[in-house]
Amino acid sequence: GIQADEHLPRLVGALSQGNVWKANPPVQAAAGASCSMVLTKAGHVYYSGKHRSVGEAAMRPTLLAELAHNGHIAEHVAGGNQTVVVSTKNAVTVAWGMGPHGELGLEDKKSSAKPAFVPKLDKCRVMGLACGYGTTYYIVKKEDKDDEAAIKQLPVVSDATFIELETFVETVSASKKK
Repeated sequence: GIQADEHLPRLVGALSQGNVWKANPPVQAAAGASCSMVLTKAGHVYYSGKHRSVGEAAMRPTLLAELAHNGHIAEHVAGGNQTVVVSTKNAVTVAWGMGPHGELGLEDKKSSAKPAFVPKLDKCRVMGLACGYGTTYYIVKKEDKDDEAAIKQLPVVSDATFIELETFVETVSASKKK
């Protein structure tokens, strides 16, 4: 069909019809600036849209085979400006897309066309996840010694970092007023 803006909610037929959805119904949805994800009861993620400035968009919800066919059971999904993040039941987090501000957490890589492991979150059990423009926030479990050990590997953002950022923002704002 023809692509056009839509100004009212509608039922997505691909998510409401067929035998696949009867056995494995959607339980959560998330949207980024230009993509959407659906998480199913069995922990599969279906993706549609675009997470890069080049290439074609996936116009229909498509199974993320990289996760589903490798035994990963997704628990949380989120999308940002051009980023997608998924955390799994076995304490693995993957991210992909364009992350010019480091929001993917892939250390020395700012972008990835395909799902890539977020090394610093290895073994962290994520209980909440949110992406925004240039940010990704995780809420991780701290229920036992394994959780505490996983959290210890995470870098700590100090108050000094926020003060430096506030000073930078104030400096930039003051220079724009001149």
